[in-house]
Amino acid sequence: MSCIADLPAELLANIFLLAVFACDGVPALRNAPWNVCQTCRLWRSVILNDGRLWAHLRLYKVDGLCYEDEDGQQILIGPDGGLRLLRIWLDRSHNAFLHYFVDDLTSYSRRALHLLLDHQERWKVMGLNLAGLNYWQRIRLATLPVAESLLVEIDMMESEDTYDDVRNTPHEFKAPFSTSSFVGVRVKGPLFTFPQSAVKVTDAVAPHLTELGLRFNESLSYNLRLFAMPLLQQCPVLQHLKIDFIPVEEQILDEITTILTLPHLRSLQFFTKYNSFTSFLRHIDAPCLENLDVETRSIYVDGAQRRVVDDIIHVIRKTASTLRYLRLMHDTELNFYHELFPLIQGTVTQLDVPHAHQVLEYITAVSGAGNLAVFPKLQVLVVTVDGTTTEECVHGLNQLVAALAGHPRLRFIATTLLPEYERDEVLGQLCREGKLRSSN
Repeated sequence: MSCIADLPAELLANIFLLAVFACDGVPALRNAPWNVCQTCRLWRSVILNDGRLWAHLRLYKVDGLCYEDEDGQQILIGPDGGLRLLRIWLDRSHNAFLHYFVDDLTSYSRRALHLLLDHQERWKVMGLNLAGLNYWQRIRLATLPVAESLLVEIDMMESEDTYDDVRNTPHEFKAPFSTSSFVGVRVKGPLFTFPQSAVKVTDAVAPHLTELGLRFNESLSYNLRLFAMPLLQQCPVLQHLKIDFIPVEEQILDEITTILTLPHLRSLQFFTKYNSFTSFLRHIDAPCLENLDVETRSIYVDGAQRRVVDDIIHVIRKTASTLRYLRLMHDTELNFYHELFPLIQGTVTQLDVPHAHQVLEYITAVSGAGNLAVFPKLQVLVVTVDGTTTEECVHGLNQLVAALAGHPRLRFIATTLLPEYERDEVLGQLCREGKLRSSN
């Protein structure tokens, strides 16, 4: 301890920064700074006087506001406790830039948001779950000179009066974000009652958005036409787009004639519960798309499986030359890999698809035709192993691994629906033979 006591306080603080925080800049344990404080008087003095150690905080709610103790257990502290914790962290952070995520402010939004807005000039990375648009209005009027990323999730379980109030107020930001440092705003929520207002709210930042997430619960055609399409047309530098269509029942999309050209889009995530919505993919033109993630559910209607397949094939055909990562999660039993894989054979490095037996059929067919360079650039393969029993799963994986033995670049195979110890046993055999390096 005497050697440690000789270290300068600034060096000690830097050591604590490395020790206390995880790689993503969030404390490995929510009360980690407190634990360090309890070690000795010197450490306590350093911790309490270095604002950087209090500049990162995540509070979230699971049936009540919680944080994690040293054993990773969730501790319920309630809204008042959450406010106290938030106040302590803000006071201790001094002048450091804030990286905060505060989830579910519904029970104490006014007080918590008031605390945070008192420090608005220090917001750098901020995530907030708000109880309605009236709270978003306060943020909209804030001065955020150093903000780089703002994630806002809006709970829209409020009366129509709230929406009317919002529609009748100005929607310009008081101080726009710095275009050199701004990363993006994601406004989430069931956007089925205020599309016009939402478009106006985002007008000020849309030209600088690089990341956008949209979630629609109802009135999909209405929202697409009056909200999503106009908003996306105002995002010329958008790089990452996530769209969730999660209505409570099947709906028919109106005819959409607009083609969205997103020249800088690199990543597209698309989720839908119903089959008819995959047609939206046909209206996105992304010449630089590298990552595509499409997940569909409930497509057992007659003819729907083929329509979904056609929509997926359409978007991949347009982006095949640049695509590097492809994830498909779908319910269809149609074997369309013989149509899909030739499009991406020479470009994809990471592939995540269901139905291992269909993948095996394609590999076997290509290899049998004398072409051994199956997916020559593929490095990561994730598949769902088909089978009703563990033995069937193991047998299917064995066949797939054997078919890929000797692949020049493949270094990682992961599977689902297979116990971990059996997966390791199967892949371990190939590793021992020096044919493959695998990981969980």
